[in-house]
Amino acid sequence: MERVEYQQEQMLAELKDLEEKGLFSKSEISIILKRRTAFESALVRRIPKKADFLRYAAYEMNLEALRRRRVDRLQISDTKPSISDFALVRRQFHIFERALRKFKADVGLWVQYIELAKKEGARALVGRISARALLLHPSHPALYIHAAAHEVENGAPGAARTLLQRGLRLNQESVELWREYVSFEVGWVEGMRRRWGVLGVGEGNENLNEEVAGGSGGNLNETDMEDVGEEARKEIMRGAIVKAAIEQAVKALPTMALFRSLCELLKTYPTLLRDSLLSHLDDLLVKTLPTDPAALKLHATRHLPPPDDSGNSFDTVEFIEQLQAANEFLLGLARKHGGAVSNTYAEFVEEWCGVDLEPNLVRCLSTLTALSSTGGRVLAVHVRLLSRGGEVMRGAEMARKYTIKDAGRSNAGLWLARLEAEKLAGMEGVGKTWAEGRNMVSGETEEVLRVWMWGLGYAGDDGNLELLLRESIKMNARWVHRRLLHVYVRGDGPMKIRLARMLAAMNKYLVDGEFFRDAFDYERGREDASREVLEAVYNGWRGVAGEERSASKRWAAWLLEQGDGAGAVNVSRGMRVE
Repeated sequence: MERVEYQQEQMLAELKDLEEKGLFSKSEISIILKRRTAFESALVRRIPKKADFLRYAAYEMNLEALRRRRVDRLQISDTKPSISDFALVRRQFHIFERALRKFKADVGLWVQYIELAKKEGARALVGRISARALLLHPSHPALYIHAAAHEVENGAPGAARTLLQRGLRLNQESVELWREYVSFEVGWVEGMRRRWGVLGVGEGNENLNEEVAGGSGGNLNETDMEDVGEEARKEIMRGAIVKAAIEQAVKALPTMALFRSLCELLKTYPTLLRDSLLSHLDDLLVKTLPTDPAALKLHATRHLPPPDDSGNSFDTVEFIEQLQAANEFLLGLARKHGGAVSNTYAEFVEEWCGVDLEPNLVRCLSTLTALSSTGGRVLAVHVRLLSRGGEVMRGAEMARKYTIKDAGRSNAGLWLARLEAEKLAGMEGVGKTWAEGRNMVSGETEEVLRVWMWGLGYAGDDGNLELLLRESIKMNARWVHRRLLHVYVRGDGPMKIRLARMLAAMNKYLVDGEFFRDAFDYERGREDASREVLEAVYNGWRGVAGEERSASKRWAAWLLEQGDGAGAVNVSRGMRVE
């Protein structure tokens, strides 16, 4: 307790000052002291918890916010600063310093400390914290990004560039860091464009040399400065630096994740170089990944806005021409290659299915997707487009035709499209179609599970679900059976219903260790978790071969959480005996 008393002594001056200024009453000061004592006592425990430090810091933040509001309300105009003006913020920093001595490996804690220092305007402290964090965690890109952003905000683009480049040398596989680096270079060029425009750079090179030298972090010598001229300015304005950064990124990390991220960045960044940079990125994409289906899709849609961008108009002539060109390009590849390219084409059409397109354009897309040679997924998209374009009955008829053919007989996506089309058309015998679909689909995908559960409706009737469970056993659909069981035991209801459902699952259906693990974790995570249900799961789980230790560990841990130490000890003893 000596450390707690020491911290209490450090508080006396600031608390006295707060009382003398009339910001807090004597009773409030007493409450503050009690709360701080409780927090300090929690921090000196044998095994400290990060949550205790964070709660203490949050309390001090709220206290400082209250102090500032009272200063504004009381209009205290004392120009002479006193200890209470900065003590609460200093205490917040001190709490984070103590926390980081205990939890150096927690990157999130470092980031929170940096954000707090930024919020309080402690610019020098932000730099010191960032440097310490990077020394301990050089493989975390987020720290480099925070540090570089701080340097940019404080007018040091050269230092920001150095930080990002250092981070990229150590984290070449970080898409996030490459994106941030390219974004920084684009922002720097646009900043130079505005500044050079204001300075009138163009007739002479004196200002140009000064600005380029400053932006490069002071790395240009006198010989370099002499070489910087009008042509250099033009090249910078044309995006030579940004293009070089993009080329470095592609050389270090030639993946679709990088290309998608850079494409998204360049499409949304407000720059005059957008078209030029997108064209350069597209050239690199074609050269680097010439046969990748996702790359082909990105190449085809490079001029299109994102489908979920509500700010764009989807009824202009330019957009329609671009969409038509992308559709025909991907369709031609799907006809020629099929397979993965067909799935990519179907993905492209499905994305644009969700957009409020002009009806004639929807019908155009539906006509172009009507190709049985391009695979089941494309055919499913064709059915949905027909229904959306107002041809509901035709969509249902085409779906029936597609699912009769060998190519679509076992395709779960096609059966889903058929079921939705027949339901939308109000056709009779949808239930029979559902049963036929369950019998035909195969595989272990979410679409297969959706076919099986399609007719349950939103209520999720247990009676129908039990019929499906029995049917999946007869059809030897073990994966589907396992997934249906997970749905079955996760139903809501009072404890007695959940217990009855759990006992029925264990006695009637095919259960294994994975089922019991999922059921136990689900019940344990509920706010109204029942000991009776968990004990039933435990008793069934321990009977599975090879799962007794896992079951006993989970059950003992839960008992310990509930304060039943004796019960947890008995379970642990049983494990050791066995």
